[in-house]
Amino acid sequence: MSRGQSSVMVWFRARPDDDTIVGETLSGLVRSLVGHADCRIGARRNEDKPYRTWMLDAGPVDNDQFDALLTMLRIAVPATGIERLALAPPQFECFDWASTRCA
Repeated sequence: MSRGQSSVMVWFRARPDDDTIVGETLSGLVRSLVGHADCRIGARRNEDKPYRTWMLDAGPVDNDQFDALLTMLRIAVPATGIERLALAPPQFECFDWASTRCA
């Protein structure tokens, strides 16, 4: 029986003028998670708004490791100072993944 897997996605909006510092800050956050979860960062493509939407995707991890990952991110995200760059507090979204993969 599969243990299941889950991911944490953290998203927020920031000014496009801050792209460089946001990218550097998120890259530092990803480096701090090495060994705990695979991570990727990105920004919404072709966003025609006065802001850019950024996302950190951490995981998936086995469900028995998920609470530790979520706790780590809830501590690490504010510690990066990203909240000073975000237009509103970062949002944390948690996803449980189905065992079926796309071909």
